[in-house]
Amino acid sequence: MRNESKTFVNRWADLTDRVPPVGLVLSKVMFKSSGSTNVLPEPVHVANILKTPTVKENLDIIYQTASYELRINGTGFIGAKKVDFYFSPPIYKEIAYEIVTPFPLQKDIIALRLRHGYKWREEPGPLFIVGVDTGGGAVKLNGDEGVQVAEVQADLDLHGVTVETTADQQRLYSDDPNLIITGTGFNPDGNTLRFSNNLIGKGVNYTTGSTSETSISLRLEPGSNWRKNPENLPGVLTLLSVNAGAGFVAVGPANAKKGRDVATIFERPQVHSSNKRLYKTQSHELHITGTGFPKIISKPELKFSPPLVVNQDYTINVLGRTELEVTLLAGRQWRDTPGPLLVTHINTRGDEAGWVDLPGEGVHVAEIVEDVDKEATGGVEVFQDGKKIYQSAKQVTLEIVGSGFKPGMSFTFDPDIREGVDYSFSVESENKATLKLLPNKKWRPEAGLLIAKSVSLPVANGAPKVYPLAGVEGIRVATVLADPVITPGSESFHETQSKVISINGKGFTNVGDVKATIRPTPLGAYKILNVLDEAIRIQLKPGNDWLPSFVSLTGADESRKIPLQVVGIDTGAGEITFQDPITVGFIEKDREGVTCDDSCEFAFDGVCDDRTTSNHEKYRYYQDDSVDEKNIPLVSACLKGTDCTDCGGVDAIVDYSKAPAPDSGEEVCTNTCGYARDGVCDDPRGANYCKLGTDCQVRLRDLPTSLTAVVIDSYNIPIGLWTSRSE
Repeated sequence: MRNESKTFVNRWADLTDRVPPVGLVLSKVMFKSSGSTNVLPEPVHVANILKTPTVKENLDIIYQTASYELRINGTGFIGAKKVDFYFSPPIYKEIAYEIVTPFPLQKDIIALRLRHGYKWREEPGPLFIVGVDTGGGAVKLNGDEGVQVAEVQADLDLHGVTVETTADQQRLYSDDPNLIITGTGFNPDGNTLRFSNNLIGKGVNYTTGSTSETSISLRLEPGSNWRKNPENLPGVLTLLSVNAGAGFVAVGPANAKKGRDVATIFERPQVHSSNKRLYKTQSHELHITGTGFPKIISKPELKFSPPLVVNQDYTINVLGRTELEVTLLAGRQWRDTPGPLLVTHINTRGDEAGWVDLPGEGVHVAEIVEDVDKEATGGVEVFQDGKKIYQSAKQVTLEIVGSGFKPGMSFTFDPDIREGVDYSFSVESENKATLKLLPNKKWRPEAGLLIAKSVSLPVANGAPKVYPLAGVEGIRVATVLADPVITPGSESFHETQSKVISINGKGFTNVGDVKATIRPTPLGAYKILNVLDEAIRIQLKPGNDWLPSFVSLTGADESRKIPLQVVGIDTGAGEITFQDPITVGFIEKDREGVTCDDSCEFAFDGVCDDRTTSNHEKYRYYQDDSVDEKNIPLVSACLKGTDCTDCGGVDAIVDYSKAPAPDSGEEVCTNTCGYARDGVCDDPRGANYCKLGTDCQVRLRDLPTSLTAVVIDSYNIPIGLWTSRSE
């Protein structure tokens, strides 16, 4: 009988029938000098054991750019909290592609997504993986040859599809029948489209009409909508990819749900009828109800019968999706003669094709009646006036204009402000009376209209007689805006790296009316980006500084800061100048070695598009009417670090070479992370699974000599001494 020898392989642990990672625990340490005494006070978890990874060969064909997913099959992936592949020819993670399979891995399959604008190979040919690291160090595959995972072929002619962004030019109601997509490389014989909200062609949601190499005509099926959730309209319709016959081709960062916006979709507006009674000139306001009234992108336009001219006869304010406020301007009238007021057309899109004909001769929204004759009000007539004033901040006098004014008369107002308590009153002439606000008083307790409800006239040898104005409605004599309030702040802004700052407070109105004067920043160096209820966001224009050209903090001491102050604010009723400017923050010098890069295509849209925040839901462009059954993880639309401002600004870039402030609440060096002591940094300095500073331990051989004396007793690296991490 021939003797057969067996080969034994040494392993750190037997992983048969066990799910990695499996902890390796050091339970006993004995020295010759200590005999059988265990000098280790308690067992220590010293490592996690993973299976040695392998990659399976795959000869499937993918295209250089048209194929945007590659799946890697292998073994030993389960349990890994990170995976690094080493490709030949080289392509790099988080630059050319991202791994979108969630970690820790649950299967031996890993999905890679190609970033928009990158290729699997610069030239056609086989794509190899020559090494893989699942957390225990790089493992070479198949010697120096590696394992082929794809055959990369050149994009076909039918892959050369481009689509133009036409959302600004193409505005549609959600049920409009026709939509045109323009671009290049379309197949005249037929194309398949993939939208971010999963619209389906072939007669389900739409059918394809005429097609050329540069345009595709779509027709909506009856009962369908280009976007179906009216609560989130207006909004864009985004085309992610086109299949012109050789597979789907992404037309934008499709993996981030950011393709090309081919149309802006609006809810189709409707106007509801009303028998509201209005006086010809004395009624100041009309509320119109309906649906589809947008507050963004465009303001609704109306056509009345008899005709009224916007900004000449009236103004429109959108209170919500279902209500409009129409305000009659001073000196104008709803109709020349009593009769019905009809809305015959409405346009909420802002383009000429957006006019919607309303049923019949129009929708009846009010019945106009003659004004209350001045003889019925004791010979006094009050002219309507919508001038804007602040509650108390600027205008302390208010003029009421009309006729028949006489000494001894007085008014009652809504809200209830009283002569001698809130204001003083004087009759200047037969046509003008003046109110003067008393100290520490306001025209209204909150923003709104100031209405003269009645007039009181003296009667000889008797009590004054009170006459209601305009029936029970009263007459508007002013529009009161909230006093704008600026909240002091101590936030730090970098000289050029902070691209957007917020001025916090209240009483702000809208982008069109708000103007802010700040110093020392030159007026032309910034613009109002947007206005919220409690904040004004100000953007630094490209090539400018928050400091004037003759001032610079370059080379200055770290402690030097220059106050950024608001010296004036105008929210629609004139500029209020602060006698004592309000400091809202401090300008400090730019951070050395740090760049706030906003080169992302989608910078300054309020959404972090480079995956540097932990809230991945922020990457979705919109989900309101999307039915993504595959629930595929998204790839960030832009390279990491290129959407700096939207992702928290320059101060969100953490410098781990500096210890945190004592009052920051950050752990400096603990090992409380659930993955501590596994050889991989799992706090934000590495894989980012745990809180900063809670996965401190690394291997001594990774430490620079200069640090060894500091950390040799604990084997730990505190934040502030961090220079490298264990692989």
